[in-house]
Order: sequence, then C-alpha cells, then structure tokens
Amino acid sequence: MESHPFIVTGERMELLVGGGNFPTTCYVALVNRADSTVIYSETGQDDNTMSLRVWDLVPYKGLECVIQIVDAESGIGGRLNVDEIVEIQDVDAPGAPTSAVAVYWLEGVDLEWDDAPEPDFLAHRIYRSSDPGFVPAPENLLEEISVSAWADSIAQPWEQHYKITTIDQVGNESAATVPSGISGRPLPGLPTGFQLHEAVPNPFNPSTTLSFEIPRAGTVRLRVYDPAGRLETTLVDRNLPAGPHQAVWNGRDSRGRAAAAGVYLYRLEAAGFATTRRMTLIK
Repeated sequence: MESHPFIVTGERMELLVGGGNFPTTCYVALVNRADSTVIYSETGQDDNTMSLRVWDLVPYKGLECVIQIVDAESGIGGRLNVDEIVEIQDVDAPGAPTSAVAVYWLEGVDLEWDDAPEPDFLAHRIYRSSDPGFVPAPENLLEEISVSAWADSIAQPWEQHYKITTIDQVGNESAATVPSGISGRPLPGLPTGFQLHEAVPNPFNPSTTLSFEIPRAGTVRLRVYDPAGRLETTLVDRNLPAGPHQAVWNGRDSRGRAAAAGVYLYRLEAAGFATTRRMTLIK
C-alpha cells in the first residue's frame, strides 16, 4: 500500500498513518519513487496508528517520493490515510557568511566573504546604510546575489556601512555579518617604510581599528593570534597598493565566534617585513 506521489520540499517531515489495523511486523517507509530506495522507515506504535518522523530531508529535496506501509513478514499493507501526511517546513536559519571584508576606495567599496556551507543555500543579501547600527530590512536591502563578492559604486563610500546575510531555499535568513573594513584610499605622499600602528581603541570592546603603512604595492597579511600563538583570524591576505591602510577586528575568530577577553597579538607581514603588536579585548 502506498500514497500518491509527492515532491519533497521541506527539511523535516512528520507522518501520522491512521485508520488501519496494523500487525506488529508492519513498518511505514518514505521511498524514492524513481528507484524504490527506502529513505527512512519506522515500525508501528500500536494496532491503529503508525508515525514516521524524518529530521533531515535536505539531501532529498526535489525527489518524487511515496509513503509505503509494508508487513515485513507477509508484504501486505494496511489502509493508508494520505490526508494525514504533513510536511514540516524548514525553520532553521542558515549559517552566516564568514571572513567578510570591505575594501573602501574613492570610487566605491569592494565586498568579499566566504560562504556558509549550507546544503540548501540560495543566495546572499547585502544591506547598506549610513547608520553603523542599522538593522537589515527591505528598505536598506542593496542586492541579493548567489556569489560571494560585490562591488558597490557609490559616492562618499566612507559614509556607508554594510551587513551580509545568507538565505536558504525556503527563505530563512541568517544573522548578519559585519565586514571588517580595509582602507584603500590613496593619500598624498607615500610611506618611506613599513609601519604597524597601535590599535585604536586599545583596550577595546567590541571592535578596534588596526592601521598600517606599506611603501610599495604587494601581498600583505594581517593576522590576529592568541597569546599562545594560535591563529584567531586573518584580517588581510591580498595585494594592496602602497600607502596607509586600515583593518577592523570585530573581536571574533575566523568562524564568527566571539573571542574571549584577554590579550591578543596582531602581526603584519609584507615583502619580507614582519612585526607584531599587542591589543586587549575587554568584556
């Protein structure tokens, strides 16, 4: 006995099968109609009803499936009430983007980030406002894209703030990620040497700005470590033009987790030059 075919659209499903008189050897199964593969199955609880709760349907979204009731001994099924099939839609928010960076230039802002590893990923949303404490909302939604980079051509980019989220295929939205800012603005005169400045503010909570100067263009790395030398996060790892630059550490590690209060090291490496300074995160 089986139900009418249906397409899996949710991430979870709860099935109650009633109105039958089921032997104890019966089981109810969710079956891929294309190849008859049993995806999940569960034995009955009493003589009249059986239930099936499936908590991870993500790998099977879009498949055409049926519900079957089978007696493991005789192969004979009971009566199936298909009206009692209920699919529970996904309510879990996807993971937020990580390692987000905003590079500010005179002509606009370049945004880059790492995707959250979501099996039902749909897109990223980019929000923009002149208020650093703004809440993402339809009125400040800038763009919805499926890639992990965006160039925003805007006058006076230094007055803009950004937040980036992930949305899944049923519309759930992650918490917002605030990019760390890297200055790309050229200023008159070039530095004569490499410099890494004191974090401002220091001590800090929740974020601090790390300023540095490079006398020539090249690959620059700016990383944050705990006192034991373990990497917390990488703020800069890219080619930058000669001149002064800034990066903002938001007090979180590379996975987006809040760092504990304490002393941290920030290290600048560029063209054979390396130097390290200390900063203190307070709670």
